Amino acid sequence: MGDNHKVPDPVNQPYIVEDVKGFPVVRLPYSKVTSVQAPALKALFTNMVKEGKKYIAVDLTQVEYIDSSALSALLLGHRLTRDSGGTMVLFGVKGWTQKVIEVSELHKVFEIMQDQEHAIDYLILSQVSSELQNREDNSSESQD
Repeated sequence: MGDNHKVPDPVNQPYIVEDVKGFPVVRLPYSKVTSVQAPALKALFTNMVKEGKKYIAVDLTQVEYIDSSALSALLLGHRLTRDSGGTMVLFGVKGWTQKVIEVSELHKVFEIMQDQEHAIDYLILSQVSSELQNREDNSSESQD
């Protein structure tokens, strides 16, 4: 676990991805997340969903400032996970980042939890709910 805590490259890999209870948690360890980090975040979310990771938590506890490009990367992650039948949840949102999300009314788009424990619990419930819905859909199709 020692390597997980080294600071990543702020441009090419501005994040740390950790597995928590089988779910990827994307940690953004910088106080500012801007257009510098946005392309790498977009690529990360795209690749994660392509690899079948459609339930993702994003840790914003270190982020004090976020710009529109970085918000766009989060929106892309949200859309990709939703379109694949999953969900993305943010946690640790505070300060300026929280204000920007609220003013832009993105708090109505994103699932936002207070901490990692609540975020992972939300992902577990979302996954179970989706699996139950898929079973119901499949059983009703086989009865037709």
